[in-house]
Amino acid sequence: MLRYQQFYTRLRAALLKRDPQFTRAKGLPQCWWSLGTGRSGFSLAFSFTLDDKFRVELYIDTGNKEDNERAFGDLKERQAEIEASVGQALVWDPLPEKRACRIFIAAGASIDDSDERLAEVIEWAVPLALKFRETFTPLIKDLQLNE
Repeated sequence: MLRYQQFYTRLRAALLKRDPQFTRAKGLPQCWWSLGTGRSGFSLAFSFTLDDKFRVELYIDTGNKEDNERAFGDLKERQAEIEASVGQALVWDPLPEKRACRIFIAAGASIDDSDERLAEVIEWAVPLALKFRETFTPLIKDLQLNE
């Protein structure tokens, strides 16, 4: 678990180098790191998966499945605009068996990879995280939910 915390500490430092105001949150000894977006129920998250992927994602969990699905659907209607802004195709995952939804992009990576590979993952993730925040924050703010 310490390896995760070390990775997220390095990722945080790289993010703050690009944007000193990006976050005050610290990485924890767990496989994911979640940051606020300015609206409750929407997180910019990073996670290592069981199938050796590393994801940068917008995680939607307002606590209400219908609101999550509505928010996801409203964002999906703007998929072309969002993907043009991010600069890549994204995976739109409604997680039908769960309450939450997510929109992500993934790279092949494991926390057990070499330090050099993990440094490459950080180099890949930082500009994506900045783009995710830049792209999604204003859209999230304008979503109409039952909150």
